[in-house]
Amino acid sequence: MWSWNYEEMVDLKPDLVIEWSYGVQTVRSKLAPLGIPVIGYGPQDNLTSLIYFLGLITNHTNGALRLINFINDVHQVLIGGLSHVSSRYRAYVIFDYEYSLWFTSGPSGDPYWAVVNAGLQPCFNKSMQVEPGAVLQCDPDVIVAVTWNLNPRSPNATAYCEAIINSIRSNPVLNATNAVRYGRIIVIPGYLTEGPPQVVVSLYIASQVYPSAFRGVNATQYLDQYFEDFLRTAEPGGVWWCSG
Repeated sequence: MWSWNYEEMVDLKPDLVIEWSYGVQTVRSKLAPLGIPVIGYGPQDNLTSLIYFLGLITNHTNGALRLINFINDVHQVLIGGLSHVSSRYRAYVIFDYEYSLWFTSGPSGDPYWAVVNAGLQPCFNKSMQVEPGAVLQCDPDVIVAVTWNLNPRSPNATAYCEAIINSIRSNPVLNATNAVRYGRIIVIPGYLTEGPPQVVVSLYIASQVYPSAFRGVNATQYLDQYFEDFLRTAEPGGVWWCSG
């Protein structure tokens, strides 16, 4: 993610290398002379275009179109629910709960866009270490804590997820916010904010924050469908997120 082992890449003899967009030019300059194509993707790029492009170059256009249709279907459910929401709540987005309560996600991070697409207004517009006082000044209506360590299949997953919520409730600064006062704390795994699952994560966040607008919508079922139909290297089911 932050550095590259070009010798290992070449030894693997890949037909294609997919890189984060911020590093694509660097990696391409090294691998292009060896005939290895490199493409990039970032949180502000068009995901469905990337999926279709990958389908074309791998001769899996039918699968790519099925995935694009799935994303569009979930997006329509999301947009339909948000059309009944009159005001946007403020949100404090913790980029990595285990790393720091005060490091927030901005437009360079996928969690930021998951929250924006859920109809929320982030307190801060860049990824940075913030002062606790600045969080209090924003007084977020929602706190979204991102964890990179939640294993949905672990027997302790529920307890782990709920422990994060309880620690935020007991924090002497965060417990003074509207988010804690009204029980709007949401814990999501960071890896689900990337790629196709991001729209499902946004649907989950929106359904928890605006329950009347999303009555009857079960985001977990959509996520399980994604793993059953498209990403078969992972098992469906488990504790994907929690809120309270």
